[in-house]
Amino acid sequence: MRSFGGPFSCAITLVTIAAAVGCAAPPVGVDSTSSKKSKTPSHEPSADDDGTGDPSGTGDPSGTGDPSASGAPAGAGHDPTAAPPKFACSGAGIAAYADALVTATRMSCTSDGIGVVRNDNYQCVKPAIDSVAPAHPDTSYSIVTTLLAPNQQFPNLECTYFIQMVTSGVCGAPLSPSDMAWTDYPLAHEFIGKAPAGWTWFPNTGGAQVEVGDIFVYDTTGGQDPGHIMIVAEVMGGTQFRIAEANELNSNGTPATDETGVMSNTRITTLNDPQHRPAGWFRVTAK
Repeated sequence: MRSFGGPFSCAITLVTIAAAVGCAAPPVGVDSTSSKKSKTPSHEPSADDDGTGDPSGTGDPSGTGDPSASGAPAGAGHDPTAAPPKFACSGAGIAAYADALVTATRMSCTSDGIGVVRNDNYQCVKPAIDSVAPAHPDTSYSIVTTLLAPNQQFPNLECTYFIQMVTSGVCGAPLSPSDMAWTDYPLAHEFIGKAPAGWTWFPNTGGAQVEVGDIFVYDTTGGQDPGHIMIVAEVMGGTQFRIAEANELNSNGTPATDETGVMSNTRITTLNDPQHRPAGWFRVTAK
């Protein structure tokens, strides 16, 4: 696995700070240790900001991404055999949104490098989200406006923020460890084994098959390595997996050796890579 001085996505070497930091790092003034006690985050995205029953604010109380659904009489035009929404709260929906969001962001966020998202250009993510049109675009964007925008100490998009953008966009709420709120800036390795309601944790012991939309977690190796968290965008032959993630690669696709804030979806991994072996993975079970 990553170690200090080698490839890592979520650890920063700061001249003035000796403490370990990473996915994700709180802004200056945030005491992430004491804030872990809070289970009611003050900036939790609302499931219904305008009181209409429409969490996306798009006129779609069904949450399916179909604004026309709000004006149709009950049962009118309903096809019980129709396919589920493209970005449903499911493994397929998570993988599809992750892939589409990476592609759109790498087109809209270019001021600091292709696909780079930082606290000085985070607004570029908004048109990317809007163009992809998940069921809950506002809750997806609220991750960067809440966690990244004010973060002057650690200005790059973290791997945890990307996971939370994707899961909130399709499911209406971001994935976070069961004992921490998403606004507590949990580090990647702090997710391991802590499945919240609506999710299941599978340890990497050879007893379960990986599916698209599963969320891998690398454990920490100690020191300044906070681990890494990422989405399985594609299962390739059952043994290799294409990954959608943030902060693991450079803009050109080469392995990063420092924080980059880059969204990418090209890296291939396996369950038994000696340097990058997942501790396990989450799978959404909420419907």
